[in-house]
Amino acid sequence: MIPEQLQKANFAKTDVLFFIEQIPEQLTDRNPETFSKLFSLYLDGVLTQTEFLELVKDLFEPGSEDVLNYLESLISVRDKSRREAN
Repeated sequence: MIPEQLQKANFAKTDVLFFIEQIPEQLTDRNPETFSKLFSLYLDGVLTQTEFLELVKDLFEPGSEDVLNYLESLISVRDKSRREAN
């Protein structure tokens, strides 16, 4: 089952799998709840892209730079397409 915040974000299937499978493995506490809450705040427009990325980077294990870089690229593409749609 795909979480509601990923459904409303309109990510591609491979990107949804990244959020469901890879991100939880890289979190320091292996609990995606805090990440999910911050992600929801970002999707709702409460947090900017920069604020979201700054807050979540402390949730990841050391050595997770590849995952963080991929997350940043996904968020960046989503922000760009959201701006172009408006």
